[in-house]
Amino acid sequence: MPRRRSNQLGVPEARGRILAATVEAMGSASAKGLTIEAVARRAGCAKGLVNYHFKTKAALFSAAAERLWDDRVTAWQAALERKDPTQAINAGWGLVGNEARSGVTRACNELASGFGDMVDRTVSKQRKRFIELLAHELTGLFRRMAMIPTVPTADLAALLAAAIEGLAIQMAGGIEEDQLEPAWSAFWAGMLSLTRPIR
Repeated sequence: MPRRRSNQLGVPEARGRILAATVEAMGSASAKGLTIEAVARRAGCAKGLVNYHFKTKAALFSAAAERLWDDRVTAWQAALERKDPTQAINAGWGLVGNEARSGVTRACNELASGFGDMVDRTVSKQRKRFIELLAHELTGLFRRMAMIPTVPTADLAALLAAAIEGLAIQMAGGIEEDQLEPAWSAFWAGMLSLTRPIR
């Protein structure tokens, strides 16, 4: 069996590097103009290698959308699982800012339209998964506060997802974080008004 030269990437490494390059590119610029050639340059590989791993641009963008949303799920889970509820809410605010600055929110929203059925299905599935995660984490967060929701937790999770994206979009549009932070606090005051103490 021939030995692979040390400067060549194995199949999983090449695929991962291409995917990482695509996600990075989407965070820094519009996905609309992103080409396979640009991804290959950023990944440091030949265009043919990108095409080998991702047969179509839609397949590449679908995988990138999945990676973006997986990273969001992981980050939000870690933030909202903090033992102290105030720290969890503050960590969430930090994530809103990070997602705005890194372009993650814009990329996730941009991928939701105009890239074909394959990408649309991936984004829809990942958004649903994100809201399900938020619902699970909200249940635990309210329990740590000795509160219980008076409306379905799934509805509160959808509201939280909309607030996260809306605030991040405003930040990405140039509104300063410190101007929006009171809106985050007001949002949580509203959320808590939809709970009652556990008896």
